[in-house]
Amino acid sequence: MSNFSHLVFNHIPKCAGSSLRQSLYNACSNHDYFSKVPIYISNYSHNNICLQENINLISAIHPETRLFFDHSHTYFFESNFNININSTYRILSIRNPITRLISHIKFFDNILITQCSYKTIKEKIMDYGNLTIKYLTLYKYNHQNLDTETLFNLAIDELSKYNFIFQKEKISTNIQEFNISNPFGLVLQEEYNNVSKTQEYEISNQKLSYIKSLLQFEILLLKNYYPDLL
Repeated sequence: MSNFSHLVFNHIPKCAGSSLRQSLYNACSNHDYFSKVPIYISNYSHNNICLQENINLISAIHPETRLFFDHSHTYFFESNFNININSTYRILSIRNPITRLISHIKFFDNILITQCSYKTIKEKIMDYGNLTIKYLTLYKYNHQNLDTETLFNLAIDELSKYNFIFQKEKISTNIQEFNISNPFGLVLQEEYNNVSKTQEYEISNQKLSYIKSLLQFEILLLKNYYPDLL
């Protein structure tokens, strides 16, 4: 057993969370450690809730919970459950910022990117864009009214503090890497839940360039994972 006592998975929406939730939940079922301690995996160990959106439910989660997986900002679980970050194995999920945005708009608004005007794109990016930066920084810096560029610089540092990053486009490879490297000896099997194809480039080059300009900081943040976007 490793020196880590907790596992925290901060999942960003539309980044293969449904599949990874099931994979992790199944892996915990017969695990020597996680099968014997309370775990919180939204929609599997508990109902389909999001503690970050329903903070009144935090008190209902067992205080000795050792694994957390949900849509959550960086430090949300560590802060609310008094978890020592130095003894916590921390995981993040990411996705190509453009395809994640397109998928988000289609899923939540049922609008195809090809049908979006430039005005609508700008409005939706205000809601759904640069989400990786927001998830990495908003909980810790939410009262400081910082602009996106400043949050981007803070997000670079926060991203480097994660022990493992799942990249939606490389889930199969990531699972193999995670199974070899994670300190708990967890073994994930690949699952396919809510899998959909995002037709990223069925838009004009002008519209794609416009989206890139509005997501420039998120693209820069993830440049080591998606260098083709630069």
